[in-house]
Amino acid sequence: MNRSLRSSLIFAFAGAAALIAVFSFAALQSRADSETSGQWFISPHSKSADYNVTFRSSGSDGGHTWDFEDTNTVDRSAIRGMTDSQLNSGGLHVTFRIVRDAGWFACDGWAGSGRAEGRYVFTPDPAFAQALATRGISAPTERQSLRLAVSGIDLAYIDHLRAAGVSAISPDDLTRLADHGVDPAFLMGITADGYRFHSADDLVRLADHGVDPAYVSSLRTDGYTNLSVDDLVRLRDHGVDPAFIASMRDAGYPNLSAEDLIRLRDHGVDADFVKHLSAHGYSKLSVDDLIRLRDHGF
Repeated sequence: MNRSLRSSLIFAFAGAAALIAVFSFAALQSRADSETSGQWFISPHSKSADYNVTFRSSGSDGGHTWDFEDTNTVDRSAIRGMTDSQLNSGGLHVTFRIVRDAGWFACDGWAGSGRAEGRYVFTPDPAFAQALATRGISAPTERQSLRLAVSGIDLAYIDHLRAAGVSAISPDDLTRLADHGVDPAFLMGITADGYRFHSADDLVRLADHGVDPAYVSSLRTDGYTNLSVDDLVRLRDHGVDPAFIASMRDAGYPNLSAEDLIRLRDHGVDADFVKHLSAHGYSKLSVDDLIRLRDHGF
């Protein structure tokens, strides 16, 4: 094959690929609802064989606006139609689907050098709504289904939520949990220590106040279990962390109650203050005495 013919074929192939990309994206857009389409970005997960997937969408419809971006780990088996070789190529047009319980994302874009990006259109799965109905949960809207799919909230998550004590669940509850970061990893972690919850509001409060599975686990290690949601939130809000608990224990105050820890922290009583009192002959004081001395500038 002469050089001129080979160049013509290469040019024709590149042009055809570009046209395929344009027509594929146009086909997606032709059936895209404004609230169920957006951008996607994929990169390899640093600690596993899975992918990090980011979904982004924004827009407005009259007085209603929406804007979200969410990144989470997606198992490779959920990405149907794109291979590792395509992702690590020098640059290829790709079309594939990301399938979740709540629905699937039809994705179109370009992949290369370990990353990929493009546009998606989301389609809710009717079987998901039917499965929710068997659990006494009404059908979600398309946008609610999108948020659940983006966050990986599936039927197993919902069943675990019910097992943790949250029995009255609505699609609004599920999307609110997703929007506040109560994803499957958070839910599984926060209930691993035996905690049960009365409502989705409890879980949202914990997430909003930074009470995450790592914090709850650290409290359990220090002997604090079966705390109420109010206690967990107050401990976190008042800066009672593992370092403070350990320092007070080392200063001679083990097994303090959650309420005493909060009071000491609020009044500025720390291990250094206890050592200061000890150096002046004051030792084994009660929590009330420590607080009074601190409040009076001792």
